Amino acid sequence: MMNVRFLLVFTSVLVIVACGGGGGGATYHIAISHSGTGLTCESSTITLTLHEDGNHKVTEVDENETVTITLQPSVGGNSSFNVTVPKGKSSVTFDITQTTAASVDIDAAGDNASAPDDHGSEDPAIVFSDTGFRFYVNSSHTDSTPISTQIGGKTNSQTLTLKAIETNSDTGACQAALTSATDVEIAYECENPTTCSSNQLSFTANSTVQVTGSANQASFNFSSPSSNFTTVPMNFNGSGEASFSFLFNDVGQIKLHAKSTLPSSGPTLTGSSNAFVVRPFGLYVYAVDDTLAVNGTDAAFKKVGENFSIGVKGVLYNS
Repeated sequence: MMNVRFLLVFTSVLVIVACGGGGGGATYHIAISHSGTGLTCESSTITLTLHEDGNHKVTEVDENETVTITLQPSVGGNSSFNVTVPKGKSSVTFDITQTTAASVDIDAAGDNASAPDDHGSEDPAIVFSDTGFRFYVNSSHTDSTPISTQIGGKTNSQTLTLKAIETNSDTGACQAALTSATDVEIAYECENPTTCSSNQLSFTANSTVQVTGSANQASFNFSSPSSNFTTVPMNFNGSGEASFSFLFNDVGQIKLHAKSTLPSSGPTLTGSSNAFVVRPFGLYVYAVDDTLAVNGTDAAFKKVGENFSIGVKGVLYNS
């Protein structure tokens, strides 16, 4: 018989629900999102999402919304181009390819909305490097196949790998940056809610380590001590890939981060997954202050017709 553990998740559940929904004619702005880091040997996907002003609910457009993208510095000879959020949709994605190391600032201005030009959480720059980590799901980068919604207390449901990549200086193509056993530092960041509980994430590669959460940052700082990295030994194959799994004993929206320095004091590889939700296994509904009678001789809780309070707890999976 399966056991369950209880976890109060009123705040987390309410916040997650609040992220969805329609616009209802409210004014809105554009939120820019991406993995945070890009590689000079491959394209990176950028997502624009329409959020209602004030409460940041995702909203759909009533008519096609043309958005002008401005890149600084220019990417591939393009400094400005247009994309369209289709009628009835709330987002649009596009790819950019930057072949030299640089931090690219992305601005977006539409017919009826624009992105905040403040370099905050909805206006992050993307940093392109010649080396880096990529998180993969079922052999696809998380830009195209994201880590999906997971269940609190249960090992992830997808096949996950971390890939170490560098740009070949002669051809410009991607190649493996690590091909042997290497220590990698792993962190997780709390996206929603933006602060973390004391519960840890179990990360398993060659062995299992416990990772403490890091509070949300507008632009994740891989060098900050507050980012709470934990060292994990990982085996990278000839293609630069290392398998891993994780189990999160909490709920909310989180993001994974990885970093490691190449041998012989080489450059530091960094990379981040997509932000994904970890939900409760289920909800446990109970009568508040019930003494839980187990037979007919125990004290009665309430008489028929008497009011009583109901409570709800989120439960984590525990096989």
